[in-house]
Amino acid sequence: MLRRREFLTLSAVQFAALCRFPGTVVAEVQGSSDDVVWLSPDDRAYASHATPFNRRIKTQPALIAVCLTEQGVVQAVRYANEHDLPVAVKAGGHCFEGYSLNDDGLVIDVSLLKDQQADDQHYYAGAGVTLSEAYDFLLPRGRIVPMGSCGSVGLAGLTLGGGYGMFSRRFGLACDNLICVRMADGRGQVRDSRTESDLLWACRGGGNGNFGVVTGMWYTHHPAPTHLPRERIRFRNLDADTAASLCERWFSQSALLPEDAFSAFVLNGSTLTILITWFDPASRDTVKSVTAAIAQGAESVADPANEPIARAVARYYGASEPLHFKNVSAGYYRDYDDLREGIREVFAAIIAGPGLIFQINTLGGAIADPLKEPFAAYPHRAYAYLGELQCYWDHDSQTPARIAQVHTIQDLLRSMGIDRHYRNYPSAELKDWATAYYSESKLAQLRSCKQRYDPENRFRHPQSIR
Repeated sequence: MLRRREFLTLSAVQFAALCRFPGTVVAEVQGSSDDVVWLSPDDRAYASHATPFNRRIKTQPALIAVCLTEQGVVQAVRYANEHDLPVAVKAGGHCFEGYSLNDDGLVIDVSLLKDQQADDQHYYAGAGVTLSEAYDFLLPRGRIVPMGSCGSVGLAGLTLGGGYGMFSRRFGLACDNLICVRMADGRGQVRDSRTESDLLWACRGGGNGNFGVVTGMWYTHHPAPTHLPRERIRFRNLDADTAASLCERWFSQSALLPEDAFSAFVLNGSTLTILITWFDPASRDTVKSVTAAIAQGAESVADPANEPIARAVARYYGASEPLHFKNVSAGYYRDYDDLREGIREVFAAIIAGPGLIFQINTLGGAIADPLKEPFAAYPHRAYAYLGELQCYWDHDSQTPARIAQVHTIQDLLRSMGIDRHYRNYPSAELKDWATAYYSESKLAQLRSCKQRYDPENRFRHPQSIR
């Protein structure tokens, strides 16, 4: 049995973080206390907590509750109930469609709940811990939890939607390693998954902002690799036919990779980059063979790198400041046959469209373990690959044209029968989003959890569980 840990109240770290915003005015809100700071649009700190990572998202919550403790979260939920406010939950603020914020409602901001603890088997993270902060805590201790790669993303949202990355084929999804959560439900009651197994099931892939506010999470951790070798292959000035042929080659070769290896196929305009990482020394010869097969005709093959693990993962942290972008799931695939009929048209659009990137990542390995299926809401274990469609730009004036490009490619994918999508890469345009994210088999149980934990639908956004 996992031993119980006391939650921190107002730590020195959290207080210092709050004090980064000089001149903050705490609104006179019923129920205010030292556990929660209330921000309205007139307060100087409001913009810092109301700005999502995606700069194309424009929202204005009526009120933001910046929670410093679990009790602050409880107070915020109860305030929302008293005043009949819809609630969104924000930690890292990275939701691609801005569902961690809202208009004219209450946002419960848990970004300052940053306590981290570990013992020989378990790791605890407060709901505000980011991926880079988790790695900074775990890797010096020689331990790791399989997560993603974006350093500033919130660990809670990443985990609750599934959470995959370079270590998942060996250790499973982040949600597979989640063993306990505490959550303030729609009535402001604290729930603990140690006594409510369906809560843990729902939090293993059921998404954020559906049932309540997760305040803390416990994970199983694993021995961390000391190094993360990588191979990088690059092709330039591709046309759609050549890109499609290389994609088919990559699919056939990536299927041969050992389960500690991860690979990504990244078509950025007319430039294709293929990344392979691995960490088990026994995998070296297989990875070298796969790399050589993929790299035939490449413009460049970077000298193999073998960096210490902390430096290697930091290489993939990405931008830390907000950007203009539209990123969506491009669907799950079993193999190249799922893309064969229309991929040339998709690649032609990527090559012709400014700012467009089409990325495919390897899944499989421990993610595909059928024994995990009954214990998690995550429904897509049978698929060995996941696609992501990305588009980036610089100014608000470019937004309509860039989004239109994304819609064109989404239409092509839909016409190819791609209809299963990753919850953490949401798209507002998906008509049957609930089935796409959760499958028919999981959706009924998730709706039952919604009825139990949030029967008044206090937590809601355009794609929340009904």
